[in-house]
Amino acid sequence: MSCPQLQVRPQAMKLPVDVLSEVLDFLPEDEVHPFMSVSRLFYLASARRIYSSLVLFDLNQADGCLETLSLNLTLAGLVRKLCMYLPKPVSSAFETKLRSALLSVAPGIVELDLMIAEFDTSSHLPQIECPWLKNLSIRCPLGPSIVAFVRAQADHLEDLTLVVIDPPPPSSNESGLRGWDTEITMPALRRLTGPVDAMPIFLAKSPRVLELALEQQGDNIQVTTNEELASLLSMPFPLTSLALSGLPAQRFSAFSLVHQKFENLVKLKVTTSLEIAQSGAQFDLILPHLPNLRELVLYFRRQESSRLTSNFLNEEHVFVSHLSKLRESLCKCTLPSLTSWGRLKASGKWVPVVTTAEGIKWILDAALLLRPLQLNIFRTMTRLAAELENQDPAPGSDTQIQTVHRLASTSRKMALSIGYIINRAYSLPPASLPDEDPEAYLGPGLYMEQPQKTVLDLKGNERKPYEHFHCERAFAPELSDRTKWDVVFSTVGIAAVSAAEEIALEYQNEDFSVPAEPIIPVLEEWQKEAAGVVLDLMFNSSLGLTGIKVANYFRNPGDCWGKRHMVTTFNSAWAN
Repeated sequence: MSCPQLQVRPQAMKLPVDVLSEVLDFLPEDEVHPFMSVSRLFYLASARRIYSSLVLFDLNQADGCLETLSLNLTLAGLVRKLCMYLPKPVSSAFETKLRSALLSVAPGIVELDLMIAEFDTSSHLPQIECPWLKNLSIRCPLGPSIVAFVRAQADHLEDLTLVVIDPPPPSSNESGLRGWDTEITMPALRRLTGPVDAMPIFLAKSPRVLELALEQQGDNIQVTTNEELASLLSMPFPLTSLALSGLPAQRFSAFSLVHQKFENLVKLKVTTSLEIAQSGAQFDLILPHLPNLRELVLYFRRQESSRLTSNFLNEEHVFVSHLSKLRESLCKCTLPSLTSWGRLKASGKWVPVVTTAEGIKWILDAALLLRPLQLNIFRTMTRLAAELENQDPAPGSDTQIQTVHRLASTSRKMALSIGYIINRAYSLPPASLPDEDPEAYLGPGLYMEQPQKTVLDLKGNERKPYEHFHCERAFAPELSDRTKWDVVFSTVGIAAVSAAEEIALEYQNEDFSVPAEPIIPVLEEWQKEAAGVVLDLMFNSSLGLTGIKVANYFRNPGDCWGKRHMVTTFNSAWAN
């Protein structure tokens, strides 16, 4: 009789923590927390995801988090990024927790961002060593504490941002020390942002700086002459990005003294108190000395947010056109309205890179198509409404069925009225199908055609109107291809006739019930290019598609647009 075999239960395979962490990276942070209670393995993977990057805006949340980091060195060792943006003053107890937490996270911290109101964070830093720190942003006085801390991290610090608060009183230890404001050698530094008077300390011996932001902070004028600014900007580094904030307008002539230092500059940011109409003179002094400038970002201090109107866009267009005359290489501008302007790839004309109704209307207006589109849409819809109002068919009659059909096909009528304008503007032949001949069911005097202008999909392939295209939304497959294309072109029309009150004032003397052949101007090539951007945008945004890639339509030297997309939806096309 044989003895029974002893069965050994195979040990369950365990995924490494690194693999679990990568899986959890795909989940939103609020969905990761429950996994911490599943098992010890999931606890470690979840904790690594949650504590690797801490961004704190709430004082109570920050207080609890700092206490945890002070007491739990395991969790503190997972922190690679710690950012605190606290607008309210903190207590002495909070300061104690902050000091302890900074000591705990210092061995592994890579990015440290401490923006705390009315608090000198730098006083807690000199005792701390951060061997892996690459990015530092801090709000503090410019004094020996922050200088000593930066000096200790000088070999590996790549990005330094200083927001300087009021200096300590002359009697304090912070201002009484001597010799702290000497030059620091920072071989790894790539980006530096701070006040002008901090630059000689951190910039003079940092030969690899590529991005520099100079800020005139407070009311004291730190740079009094063009020669002082020229001396500061003449450091031996090949800048690619420069930001200027709060400098007096007359200081910009310093660029003529050191223009040879900016041959590699491709991006310029300027913050000024001048209005856009007054700031042109500043750039007359700057741009001639920046031969390879591609991108300009302009901010105005105390700029009140305003609705994006056609007048505002017109003013900005005049401004960017003036800039490109000064510097032909310029191809991207971001202006105080936060509107980005780009230059069309073929023609180089400036158009706003926006997807609101006002932006779309501005482009169509620049292409001389807005007014013809509006007039033809209004006349078509007015005639259609009149036909329906004059008919009172008996129940069940063919006329009533036709009436229901007409009500259900409003988007098609709008698409056909747009098609006539687009076809004539692009010199395309008429293409009305027999059952869509407007005279067949609405009488003479209407100008409607099926659009013939091809569009480009996201891959750059030409698509003929009214052919099949795949849609992402769940309901889209239920629509016929004909209906999908009607939606595409009708969104152009809805955007064109948005802001009905303004349009009503503009056309208050027009009688849309009177037939009139649309007057369509002969378009230049750049106008066809601009209108093509709108049509491609509407096609690639309709029914769940992902919009267009900006770099495919606008000049993009050095990949300045990156992966940016333009996308609009049926609901937001006229929401501005």
